[in-house]
Amino acid sequence: MDTTTMLLLIVARVTVVALIGRLLLAAMTRAAASTRYLVAVTTFCSMLAVALISAGGPQWPLALLPPNPKSAPAITTAEAIEPESDGSLTVVANPIAPAAPAAEDWLLPAVLAVAAVFIARIAFGVIAIRRITRRAREIDDDALVRDFDVAGERLGVTRMVRLLASERVTVPLVWGITRPALLLPANALEWSRDRLRVVFLHELAHLRRGDAITLLLTRTIAALFWFHPLAWSLDRAARRDCEQACDDLVLASGTRASDYADHLLGIARSLPAHDPFGAVTLAMSRRSQLEGRLLSILQPDARRGGVSRRAVAIATAVAALLVLPLATIRLTAQPAPVEKQQTEVRHAVERHAAESQAEVRPESGQQWFEYGKEAFNHEDYDVSIAAYRKAIELDYRPAAAMVNIAAAYAVQDDHDSAMHWLEKAVDNGFDSADPRFARIANRSGDSRTEVRQRRAIEQYEALRAEGSRKSEDWYEAGKELLRRRDLPRAIAAFTETIRLDPFAGSAWYNLACAQALSGDRTRALDTLEQAILHNFGGDSDKLLGDPDLASIRGQRLNEIARLADDLSLSNEGDDWKSAIVHYDRMTRQHSNIARAWFNYGFVLVEGGQPRTGVDVFTRVLNMGYRPGTVMYNLGCAHALLGERQAALGWLMKASNAGFDVGGYAKDDKDLRSVRDDPWLAERIAEARQKHEQKQESRDK
Repeated sequence: MDTTTMLLLIVARVTVVALIGRLLLAAMTRAAASTRYLVAVTTFCSMLAVALISAGGPQWPLALLPPNPKSAPAITTAEAIEPESDGSLTVVANPIAPAAPAAEDWLLPAVLAVAAVFIARIAFGVIAIRRITRRAREIDDDALVRDFDVAGERLGVTRMVRLLASERVTVPLVWGITRPALLLPANALEWSRDRLRVVFLHELAHLRRGDAITLLLTRTIAALFWFHPLAWSLDRAARRDCEQACDDLVLASGTRASDYADHLLGIARSLPAHDPFGAVTLAMSRRSQLEGRLLSILQPDARRGGVSRRAVAIATAVAALLVLPLATIRLTAQPAPVEKQQTEVRHAVERHAAESQAEVRPESGQQWFEYGKEAFNHEDYDVSIAAYRKAIELDYRPAAAMVNIAAAYAVQDDHDSAMHWLEKAVDNGFDSADPRFARIANRSGDSRTEVRQRRAIEQYEALRAEGSRKSEDWYEAGKELLRRRDLPRAIAAFTETIRLDPFAGSAWYNLACAQALSGDRTRALDTLEQAILHNFGGDSDKLLGDPDLASIRGQRLNEIARLADDLSLSNEGDDWKSAIVHYDRMTRQHSNIARAWFNYGFVLVEGGQPRTGVDVFTRVLNMGYRPGTVMYNLGCAHALLGERQAALGWLMKASNAGFDVGGYAKDDKDLRSVRDDPWLAERIAEARQKHEQKQESRDK
């Protein structure tokens, strides 16, 4: 299929999806705004999915159309099969084949070039608003901050949101996904408290609904389909319904409709006609949407419900049922006798190529992989092995191809070859705990899983026999036992790791996983909470997405996941000064948790306030949290203050507590003022020597 034909086919399929979505919206005038917005977003995602699958996904020809009487009369009119000197066959294009239409050379690049312009506009808007957010000043008015926190509680927003003001914005707006912020125009601080409370509620409603992500998604998809009027119509409808859905949340929180409409109208009157960030931000009031929103707000019988997860799942399932057949099924004519002969000859050529490694080869490793599967299903194992080897040469799913080669050897009772390819698969990333490994290995008569299981137990018993006090060795043994699902020994190994190193956060976490897998739900949750308090670095996505913790999912796990996010120490772009406010707030929310204070001390030192950082780290040290690490950071803070003796004194204490001072100090810019000290220089030299020795050991 040439490029022009493919492009027209994609446009036709996308049009069907867009038309269905637009007709649904037209028929849902009485539905809640959140439901209509769900339909609009689902339609946009379906349009993108149809285009991507049509362009690069599998296509299933369905021969329902009658045969074409004008089919080519012979195989050699469009392509010829010529013998090579070594007897192999090669498919070559026939010189008399018609040339591609001229439009093919410029149509697709032109479409993509214009789309790139629209997407660049979105990207420039994102960059500009990020820059403004970084330079905006934090609002420190206690009354406003309290109103802002109350608004978040009323809407159930648990995430940390910064409250900022800037002269560069003209309308209140929410920005940010990982570190969201509400930006107010500078003159908005002169508004009444009631009006600002309404602003807070509306903008936080956007955050609760996750509208920042869906806005960028829908705007980007509309830019890709810039030539399609239905795409822009859907985009306008989506933005309107998004704002009305937030209005509904504000009203549901207890705000009177008449008061809300009055504030909305007052804000709109004070705004300029043009919003430079309208393409990438969620602003509370825009004149173009005002009339429809006011009518919706003041309509007493309007439906204002939200969207449940069940509704989202249903919408996704319905969209998949529409997208997959539409994108993958291609109606074709039933083959004429000559076309059938041509297909059979081509298959014979490809089969010959797989057997003899001739010059004929599929266009990609994916096709070789598919040939391997087809040959395996027809029990032609030698051909299957040859095809999978070709896929590996082209670096297409090498681990999976190696496993399939092992399976082909196993069914032929070639045990040594099967195990050889299984080992290569593991070396290329295949998980030896996968059930397929055990099935193939058992069929080959030598279960490598049992060997690894035995080695893990032997390592554990050796550590017990020698009474090892190396926490790292116990941790590695525990990980291997957990991987082998030897849960009692894994629990014992991780428990010993924690006894030797109470702040081994990963050991706490893996112990929780082992307890969850063994069915000890209450203890697993308690241990997981301790993992967060003892410096485990995972975030909520890690905790909520780990299959080992599936048995303890529920309200308490969600609370622990939120705590993990609160206590994580990260700062995008290393803008530590602006991070100080966030971590200060975390210490007020978690005043009894040492890790929250440790994070606050760290950002104070990095953010240019080492004197306050010294006070905070001293408090952390008194709480008994990670003493060696805290002493090292106290040394860094004193070094930044120019207090040389105090800095070196704390670094020596950190070293005596077991902290690798030399390993960290060799690259730490905070210690530049004391790096010339002989004691510290010696620690750095030792650390570098150990690093070089490890590197040489790896190279050998």
